[in-house]
Amino acid sequence: MAPEQRESSAVGRSDSKPLNYGSGAWFLGPLFLLVAVWFFLGMKGPKLPETKMRLINKAAISTAPRRKMIAVQPPKIHINGFDRTCNDCHNSFKSETPKLKGRLQHQEITLEHAINKTCYSCHDKKDRNYLVSLEGKKIEYPAVVQLCAQCHVRVHKDWVKGSHGRSNGYWDSSKGPRKQLKCTQCHDPHQPRHPAMDPLKPLPGPHTLRMGDPGETEAHESEDVLYLLKKRGSRGRKHNAEKEEKR
Repeated sequence: MAPEQRESSAVGRSDSKPLNYGSGAWFLGPLFLLVAVWFFLGMKGPKLPETKMRLINKAAISTAPRRKMIAVQPPKIHINGFDRTCNDCHNSFKSETPKLKGRLQHQEITLEHAINKTCYSCHDKKDRNYLVSLEGKKIEYPAVVQLCAQCHVRVHKDWVKGSHGRSNGYWDSSKGPRKQLKCTQCHDPHQPRHPAMDPLKPLPGPHTLRMGDPGETEAHESEDVLYLLKKRGSRGRKHNAEKEEKR
């Protein structure tokens, strides 16, 4: 095509009339507006169940240690208006053979700690202000982890790596400090199963809008579990009966 013809065709397109959509195009705007109003006012969403929000006791989500450990050396106790150390009493009242029953002091203690049957398994016999290692070396009370690690070797390794026990603070040490709780902040050294391994009432589940009443759900789930257990038991009895018949 010659240059003159190209220029004339381009000019012709630029001077062309706009497309005609017909005489009814004017009502599209009001129609969309009416549809929007209908969606806003006319449609009703699904009726969501209304459940009561469960209140949680703050103690159940507390980050405080479950026990208060002896964090000072020598350990002290407040008696009759004075702070006393262990030796303040034990130097005056000798107890060469400690009694597990019929004690006049420390009656609140119950010793249930595997093979440790006497006080001297962990406490220094000559200097009561210290704990004692298996080799007879003194261990300060705040360093109680050293004492526990002698027997609980595997648990201690898990504790060092963070898979046992509890840590408060930040997992990412670059964002803030992290404090790892020590053994006696969770375990009673005389009864290690308590309170760390005492059963805890579980916290309520998530409060969603479509799960209905959590109480009803838990009841149905418990019924389903009982049904499955009964069914499994009947199958087992039937299987045993068939085996007896074959014999």
